[in-house]
Amino acid sequence: MYRLTLLVISAFMTIGFVYPAQAQSAEQSYNQGARAYRAQDMTTARDHFRRACDLGHGRGCYNYGVMSYQGLVGDEPDLEHARWLYDKACQFDHVAGCFNLARMAFNGQGGAVDFAVARTGFEASCNAGIANGCNGFAVMLEQAQGGPADKPRARSLYQQACNAGEAPACENLAKFDAGPVTAESLRAGLEAFDADRFGEAMRLLRPHAEGGESAAQYAVGFMYAYGQSVSRDYLAAADWLTRSAEQGYEHAQDLIVLITPNIAQARYIDHIDRYGPDASSLQSFSFDVAQYCTLRGPNCTALRARENQWRRDHNARAEAANMARIWSLYGSGQNDEQFWSQARARSECLRRVARSTEAQTRGLNNGAT
Repeated sequence: MYRLTLLVISAFMTIGFVYPAQAQSAEQSYNQGARAYRAQDMTTARDHFRRACDLGHGRGCYNYGVMSYQGLVGDEPDLEHARWLYDKACQFDHVAGCFNLARMAFNGQGGAVDFAVARTGFEASCNAGIANGCNGFAVMLEQAQGGPADKPRARSLYQQACNAGEAPACENLAKFDAGPVTAESLRAGLEAFDADRFGEAMRLLRPHAEGGESAAQYAVGFMYAYGQSVSRDYLAAADWLTRSAEQGYEHAQDLIVLITPNIAQARYIDHIDRYGPDASSLQSFSFDVAQYCTLRGPNCTALRARENQWRRDHNARAEAANMARIWSLYGSGQNDEQFWSQARARSECLRRVARSTEAQTRGLNNGAT
């Protein structure tokens, strides 16, 4: 089944008219939130985005939703709140909010599966030019999810999204055009694969692979492993190659051995994306983030922001505890010069520890993007 991933305020909410002064205040709050976000001050960014959202600013709702989804406004991601905020953004005509709402409703994230909401959101985002939205809308049109089927329109939207560079849409188009699974289509698909006509091979062989044909499974796994006609995806490659190898197909067994390191890295990235870094300590969290970014995980920037916020909070608590200890000694037989000398020494020690930790983290992250 086709999957999408990511964000429904109450369907009964009334959206009032936004007066000019209110719109100006909303835009001001949004801009303050954007500045705080760029400075990686997530608490301040959240507060400003929330105020902008309350004043009817669609992008403010959307950004607040992104922060909730990624866990940037608390210890853990809040998918239910994120879905609510994406719905609110969509109601304020921010189409990226409609798209993320559709993805969450389609997959049942942050609430129940709701194909009607998903279909409406995908259609709105597609009409606004979001290729992912066209692909999602096409899936639902093809499968009659959330409304009646319309296969000619589904194919047209697959083609439109594929032309815009949306790889899953190209895969869906290939499956749509493959037609009935026959011995002739298998032969033609394997011939196309051997001749390096990978787009044709994927279109013809994918249905055979899904039907359990080991040679087709190997070919599909190979194309995922090397990014031929599809985006490179080592986890998808491992899935197809394993199915083929379990049937004794030797080429698949050999290729799995060859790409095992890449599969392990892809699984690590997928694990962090699903469950997050080890939050048992700041050191463990920083190590996981450094490894993830070195492997070019897609959410590196968001995870580094969480790490930096945690480090700032940690340092602030340590400094506060240090000052509390210092003031508890004030007047205990020390003269002012001794007291302030000790205070400066303690603060400088904390700063050295913070600088050392940051330097070690930069070393771990060296070369990461």
